[in-house]
Amino acid sequence: MQSDVISFDSLQDHFHQLVIDARDNQHVDVSDETTHYLTGLLVSFSSVDTLFHKDEEGRRLKPLAIMFCEAHQEVNPALRYQGLRHLGDTALFIAGMFPGVLRRKPVGLDYYIAMGGSAYGAASDLVGRLNFSQAFSGIFLELGGRFALLVDVLSEVAENSNLNSHADILELYEQWMQTGSKRIANKLRAAGIEPVDFNNKRRQH
Repeated sequence: MQSDVISFDSLQDHFHQLVIDARDNQHVDVSDETTHYLTGLLVSFSSVDTLFHKDEEGRRLKPLAIMFCEAHQEVNPALRYQGLRHLGDTALFIAGMFPGVLRRKPVGLDYYIAMGGSAYGAASDLVGRLNFSQAFSGIFLELGGRFALLVDVLSEVAENSNLNSHADILELYEQWMQTGSKRIANKLRAAGIEPVDFNNKRRQH
């Protein structure tokens, strides 16, 4: 017998409804395609592997400035597009979901908005060169042009979501960046995150 229960417990359904509710509540005019993109972004970043860069030395939180430089130094258009898109996604996710973390950073919300909006704009410019559907160009233009508004949309989503574990990890990482505490470093490693300060690689863990 077929179940009459519609599964709204899936992550995608959960986030999609939250995004629609927040978008409509704040009267933010974006396309359905952009709304679906935001849903996919939240689903993707529900995994800590998406937020924290992983290499042979472990997972680490890569600063936006380094992501920006790496993307713009990439000569392969497809890889440059990927880097710019990931930069925009990361900036939007952190700015929208964890604004409290940014209040304690030397660079704050305005920096994330500027970097993320610029990255999405540059990604939109690359769509034509890569022969992607022009729908992607429109999505990235909306994401870049309405970045600050969409930060507020995601902030409302954050109030009703279950990504507190990400916030806890980001909080620990920020504390470690400020103090270099071995105790906090061990807590990060226990969560699978290798604490590396990109701004001061001489710091001893």
